[in-house]
Parts: sequence; structure tokens; C-alpha cells
Amino acid sequence: MPFRVPRSAKLELVEPLGAGRVAAAYEQLGPGAWTIRVSVMDIDAKASDLAARDTPYSIDEGVLRVSPDSTLGVPFEFVRA
Repeated sequence: MPFRVPRSAKLELVEPLGAGRVAAAYEQLGPGAWTIRVSVMDIDAKASDLAARDTPYSIDEGVLRVSPDSTLGVPFEFVRA
């Protein structure tokens, strides 16, 4: 569900089709909005920004994931725009 303002936001509903990270989170948290994903122009710059703030993160397959310990347990991700 895209919003009208360019580069604003979109709501994406997913349902896991098999085992994996999404299925594990879905099983743990149940249905509903459970991940915040933000697109950024430069993933390396965002990683540098998080490092400067001493915010732990990991990068896997182009997705930068902030440690849930730093986000009150809410999965928070950054992806290339």
C-alpha cells in the first residue's frame, strides 16, 4: 500500500511461505506490523552514522538491521532506496 507522497512510506503485508527469518519472527510475534523498514540512499553512510552513535547493527544481504536491544525489541531495518 504506497502512500501518495513520493519517497514517503508504504505498508507491505507479508506471510512467510517457509522456514527462515520472517517465519521465525512471525511465529514469535504473531500477525501484525512487526518490522520497521526505512530506505536510505547510502547504506554505508547509515552504517557509519549508527557506528558513530554506538548503535549495534548487522548487515546481511544488503539489509542493515539495528540490534533489537537498541530499539525496545522492535525489528528496525535500513535498505538501499
